[in-house]
This record gives sequence, structure tokens and C-alpha cells, in this order.
Amino acid sequence: MNAKERAEFLKRINEQEKIDKEEEERRKKQKKERLKRIEEEKIKREEERKKREEEEKKKEKEEEERKKMEKEKRLKKREEEKRIREEERKKREEEEKKKEKEEEERKKMEKEKMLKKREEEKRKREEERRKREEEEEIRKKEEEEKKEEEKRKKIEEEKRKREEKNKIKQKEEERRKKEEEERKKKEKEDRDKKIEEEKRKREEENRKKEEEKRKEEENKKNEIKKRINIRQYNLRNSKEIKDNNKSDNIILIEQKGKIKGLSSDDIEKETKKAQLIEDMSIMGTIMKEQILIEKEKNPEKYISTEEIIQQKSNDQIYALGIFSKALENQGMVTAIEKSSGDEEKKTAMTILQFLVNGMSDRNKYNLHFDFGDEKNTQLLNDEEERIKFHDKLRKKLSKEFNINEEDVIVTFPRKGSYQVSIIFKSEDFILNEDELKEKFKDEKDELGKLKQIEKGIIIDGCILNPSMLDYRGNNKDGGWAKKGEKRGGEEYIPPIGWIGYGLKVFDVYDGGDNTWIGMNNCKGEWCVAYHGVARCEKNKKEVSKITGLITKSGFKASTSGDATNHDDIRHPGKKCGLGVYCTPDINYIDKNNLAGITEFNGEYYKCTLMLRVNPEKIRQSKDLPKEYILEANTDEIRPYRILLKKC
Repeated sequence: MNAKERAEFLKRINEQEKIDKEEEERRKKQKKERLKRIEEEKIKREEERKKREEEEKKKEKEEEERKKMEKEKRLKKREEEKRIREEERKKREEEEKKKEKEEEERKKMEKEKMLKKREEEKRKREEERRKREEEEEIRKKEEEEKKEEEKRKKIEEEKRKREEKNKIKQKEEERRKKEEEERKKKEKEDRDKKIEEEKRKREEENRKKEEEKRKEEENKKNEIKKRINIRQYNLRNSKEIKDNNKSDNIILIEQKGKIKGLSSDDIEKETKKAQLIEDMSIMGTIMKEQILIEKEKNPEKYISTEEIIQQKSNDQIYALGIFSKALENQGMVTAIEKSSGDEEKKTAMTILQFLVNGMSDRNKYNLHFDFGDEKNTQLLNDEEERIKFHDKLRKKLSKEFNINEEDVIVTFPRKGSYQVSIIFKSEDFILNEDELKEKFKDEKDELGKLKQIEKGIIIDGCILNPSMLDYRGNNKDGGWAKKGEKRGGEEYIPPIGWIGYGLKVFDVYDGGDNTWIGMNNCKGEWCVAYHGVARCEKNKKEVSKITGLITKSGFKASTSGDATNHDDIRHPGKKCGLGVYCTPDINYIDKNNLAGITEFNGEYYKCTLMLRVNPEKIRQSKDLPKEYILEANTDEIRPYRILLKKC
């Protein structure tokens, strides 16, 4: 583009810009004019609207006046019409009444005529019926006479024929009888011979069986006696064995005590307590056989049920008999001694033995794993590693045996080859030990190789003695504390309606310091709780036969559920875990049938233990607010009274 063209182009652009400016000014003027017109129109419309509204109001007023006039006219007209209709209605009613009267009179006349006519017809029909009946009777009599004559002839003919047949039958029957009698005589002689022979053979077989049975029983008794003698010998010499070869559990307790910085006296107390439980467990394995043999061998040492019933006036002995029966209803074997030189030692421990050991869980197994010393030490000393191992083991057992993970409890670490105790909570589950070994046979498995399986100990015997009772703890006249009182800082419901028999616990614990059993709600005092001896249905006749409510690894008496994995509301960050379940509410025992029903001498009783529990050791779940959970040892739970209530 040259300079000339550029100049023309710029000129055209300037001209176009002038034209655009003029056009813009023209548009603005038009817009202003349009806005003015719109405003003027708006004002006109507003004035017209106001005029229309005034006209409409006038019209409405006129219309309202017109409507009022019309309404008044209509009302007058309606009233007039109503009056006329009322007069007409009255006239119609009078006419209808007249017609009704006439109609009634007509109907009466017709009815009378009809009745007369019907009576006449009825009389005629009755006469005809009587005639027919007379004729029918005459005809029937004639027919009956004919039939009787025919029957008589037939009967005479049949009688003659029967007589002839009977004569023939009699002759045949006499002949058959003679033959049958001869045959029966022969059969009887043969049968008698066979019976005598079989009887002789059976007697010989029974003699042989009885002889074999007697020999087997003697062998069993001899084996049991040998085992008892061996266990008793081991117990008598247990001090020397323990000094040289302490159990894994005792060594573990000593190590933990040193880590915690406990004094040697405190460690010794803990080990003695654990040793006592171990000794009781050893005795428990032979307790049942030992009691049965002792009762058979020396019956004069023990009080029989008959003797207890005869001594009913001695309510201490009678109460002990009921308690003994309640334990037997759980499947335990019990015996009540008459007297013993070791009474003072036995009194405090008998009930504790029942609580600590009870009936051991039949689905409890001890598993020994072998990882080597390094891994064993790590599991024993590192709690996090131990929990991880327990979780993995629980999951594997749940998966391999197709059971719920919540139904498998893993506990009890031990030294050496790492040992754990597992409990299968489902009573229907039966463990196949060979299958279990097969699942853990690989040494490279992270859970290790299963070295050994042991079945849990079963404690099913208990020896009682009258000296275990203490009259100072008796409460027979209902003098219980008032509702709302506290012991050890915790409120409890007193056992109103129950009779209490005290156990000999004074001066037994804490070096003779009885503060724990005080009634002042002071420091050092323990709380009150209850623990039912058995469970059963509400029906009195269904006497409790349940076995094993309390186990060494846990207690199964909770009706609301298992709180093992619940959060402990008294110790934040911890789980409730295993232990003995008890309650501060005696009504809770009754409501859930935890006391069971025991039949004794034709009467029915509920049986419960009254406890004192260490308030610092109580574990509690928010889902089970009326239940305490504690370890079964004298540092946490102490039975001090037997409660009975007649049903």
C-alpha cells in the first residue's frame, strides 16, 4: 500500500468515525424521547387505572344493594312457598290416614274370611287322614301276620339243618382234640429240655462275665490307688522338686516381679499364691477318684445325707448339706467330713478351690510351640509381639476349623517352648488333635511348629467340713443392711429374704487384718458381690444339672454375654478379659436364675455365695453394668457367706 492509498484509507476511516458519532447521538436522542413517551404512558395508565377502580367500587356497591333486595324478595317468596307446602302436606296426611283406616278394615274382613275357609279345609283334611291311617293299619297287620308265619317255618327248617351239622362237627372236633393234645404233649417235653439247656448255658456265661467284671474293677481301683499314691508322694516331696526345678509359671512370675521392682517378700507372696493354685490343680486331677475311694473305704469319717436330714435341728450342718448338693448338681463329687485335725487349714481354702478351679473347661487345650530361644524370649518379654501372635493364632484356628473368631480365647504365655492355652467357647465344638497337629507341622510357618498338645485339667471333687462355717457370720433373722448402703465405696443390694451362713474367714487373710470385711465403708474395705452356685430353668422340678460354670480360664455364668473383648470402663485403654463374673445386685441373681434350684429332703432351695471383692481390681463393661469381673484369687475375691433361700 502506497502513501496515497494510505491517506485515502485514513480519510475514509475518519469519515466513518464522524458518521458513527452522529449515528450514536441520534440513537441517544431517540432513546431519551422513547423513555419520555414511556413515562407519559405510564402516568396515563395509572390515572386510567384509578378511574376504573373508582367505577368498579361504585358498581360493586350498586350490585350489593341489588343483591340484598333480591335476597329479601327470595326469602319472602320461600316463606310463602313453605307455608303453602306445609298446608298441602297436612291435607295429604289426613287423606292418607283415612285411606289407611279403610284399608285396615278391608284387610280385617278378608282375614276373617280366609281363616274360616282354612279351618274348614283343615277339618276336611284331618278326616281324610284319619281314614287313610285306619286303612293302612289294617293292611300292615295282615302283612305282619303273613311274614311271621313264613319266618316261623324258615326257623324250624334251619334249626333242623343245624342240628344235623352240629352232630357231624362234634364228631370231627372230638377227633381233632385228641390229636392236638398228643402233639402238645410232645412239644412241651421238647421245649422244657431246650429251656433247661439254655438256662444252664446262661448261668455259666453270667458267672464268667461277673468274674471278668470283678477283675476289671479291682484292676481299675489298684491303678487309681497307685496314681493317688504317686501324686501324694509328689506333693509331699514337692518342695525339693520345686527348689531344683521350678515350674515355668513360677519362674515367669519371679521375672515379672523383678522387672516391676517388687521386693523379695512381695515376689515370694506372689509365687506362693501361684504355687498354691498349681498344687490344688495337681490334687484336682485325682480329687474325684480319691473322694469316691475314701468314702467307700472309710464311710465312718463322712456325714451321709441321711445323717444330715436326721440332724435337721443343727441348721449349720443342714445348710452345708444343701450347699454340697448344689455342687453335686454341677457334676462335682463332694464329701462332708465329720472332723479332722487340719480343719483350720481347710476352712478358708475349700470355697476358694471351688472358685479358682471349679469344673475345668472341657474345651481347653495347652499348645506348646517351638521357635527357638530367641523368638521365645521375644514373645515373653514383648507384649505387642505376644498380642500379634495371639491374634494370628486365633484367626488361623477360626479359619482352619470354620468357627467364629470370637469363640476362640487365647491366653497364658509360658517360658521354654512357647505355651499358650486356648479355649473353644462353643460346647458343641470337638477338636481333632491330629488335624490340629497337621495344620502346624511346618517349621517355616510364622506361627511356628506345634510341639505338643495337652488337654485342660478337670477338677470335679470337693471336700467340705462343718468347721469351715463360722456362726459369727450367720444372718437368719433378716437383719441385713438397708438398701443404698455402701461397702468399699460401692453400693450393693442386700440379700433380703435370704438366710446367711458365715464362712470361717476372720483372721485368715492379710496377716489377721479384718479391715477388708468391715461394714463402715472405710479405706481398705472390700465391696460386696454375689455369685450363684448354679443355673437352671424357673421350674422347681427342673433341678440344676449344669456342669462347669467356673473355669480356670474364665467364668461362663454371664446371661447377658461374654465381656472378654469389651473395653474396661474402670481402667481406660484395657479390655475386661477373662475371670469370675459376679454382681452387687442379689435381684440380678434371682432374675437371671443364676442361683439355680437345688432339691434336698423333698424341699427346693436357691444357693448363692456372698463375696467381698477388691474394688481396685474390679473390671466392668458398659454393656454389663451389673456384673463385676475379677481374677479368681484371694487378692481379688473372697467368699465369706453361703446364702440359701427356700423356693
